[in-house]
Amino acid sequence: MINVMILFGGNSPEHEVSLRSASTVYSRLDRRLFQPIPVGITRDGRFYRTAPPEDGQPFSLAKEKLIGEPLSFTPGKEIVVDNEKIDFVFPIAHGAFGEDGRLQGFLEMLGVPYAGCRTVGSAVCMDKDLTKRLCAAADIPVVPSETIRCAEEASAAAARIGFPLVVKPANAGSSCGVAKVKTESELTAAVENGFAFDSKVLLERCVNAREIECAVIGSAPFTVFPPGEVVTSSEFYDYESKYLNAGSTAIRTRADLPPQTIEKIRALAAEAAERCEVRGFARIDFFLEKETGDVFLNEINTLPGFTGGSLFPLMCEENGLSVTDALTKIIRLGLEEFDRQPKFESAAE
Repeated sequence: MINVMILFGGNSPEHEVSLRSASTVYSRLDRRLFQPIPVGITRDGRFYRTAPPEDGQPFSLAKEKLIGEPLSFTPGKEIVVDNEKIDFVFPIAHGAFGEDGRLQGFLEMLGVPYAGCRTVGSAVCMDKDLTKRLCAAADIPVVPSETIRCAEEASAAAARIGFPLVVKPANAGSSCGVAKVKTESELTAAVENGFAFDSKVLLERCVNAREIECAVIGSAPFTVFPPGEVVTSSEFYDYESKYLNAGSTAIRTRADLPPQTIEKIRALAAEAAERCEVRGFARIDFFLEKETGDVFLNEINTLPGFTGGSLFPLMCEENGLSVTDALTKIIRLGLEEFDRQPKFESAAE
């Protein structure tokens, strides 16, 4: 029996989404193989063992759900929670401080195996600017964009891109801080909102496109499932249509596309995953331009959502891999990746 710490929450705009994803991981973990030990990270950065969620409900980090005192972990020492040694960590803390390499680096300092991308892959894929640069260098098509680091650069960048355009924080997920801008008069407010989420903001050409998503498991060579599609009645697939207004969005676990387009997208997903150091699992999102049929990589999500409406687990099930079996595979991959990493003996003082 492997003790698996499910690590969730954190100080991120995606905190609430993480609570829902962690509940799915907790409920669908194979209890014949794994003992789940839920640990929540409060918004102020403290780690607590957390009471199990009620059936079908997200985890809660309300005071009454926190068990005992805050946990403390020290590099070089075994990770122990209530006298139970942790063998593996499944991080499902979306967004900043969870998906951007910082948490992964901390886990590596602790010397514990964990699910998903390593530190570098997590950091690169979280940063939309870096992802675009790496993919463009590999001839993977990306939507033209400009990266700005202060609001004063916005007007000149927008003139080069042209309206309409999309404003995106470089390091944020779940469409937090994303806005479609149709005119110059809307630009200032959208850019200011983007900088509320990150110190680097992208201005991206707006494409009239279908939103296509691929589930990826493993490491090179990757398993890339046939793509699914998100169809929304909103102007774009924003945070509200993802999590607050489910009626505005339809999830298609298999996109209705010609076979050659499906294979093109799967090949691009595998190439992007390899170029950007994906390990374990990811969801890779594309735009399929309606007028031209051109395919553009949008972004790579290294800790994709595991909520009831999230496409990653739904696409796994659509392709014959249950969520329970997918979680088992992801954990096995994390253990294998850990075994491949060089180990260093501590020098005697």
